[in-house]
Amino acid sequence: MIAESTPFGGINLNNTNTVLFNETNPWDRWFGRVLSLIETYDIDMWSYINCDWDVQPMWRNIGFGDTRLSSNRDVMEKWQHYIIESQGEQTFVMSGGLTCDDSTEHVDDSLRS
Repeated sequence: MIAESTPFGGINLNNTNTVLFNETNPWDRWFGRVLSLIETYDIDMWSYINCDWDVQPMWRNIGFGDTRLSSNRDVMEKWQHYIIESQGEQTFVMSGGLTCDDSTEHVDDSLRS
């Protein structure tokens, strides 16, 4: 399980180190690596924190930056392709993506109210 993950520095991080190591592409720098890790180790669960950390007083100036997927068109398009449409090696189920019927046939009688 990968829990509460987010690219430190934000999606659009472009500083001396990212330029120096030619890692200015946010998908390749962070998301692609996470997906590779998920595929390599068959990780079953991944939660991503999609927020602008700097607008929250508690996290302002800590360094997380803006990690909203919508802050970068390329990241958003690849997210759509690899995650939402599950076009990569893994199949992803989104929050609210599972349906549940109202049947209680599987519930033990002692648990019924």
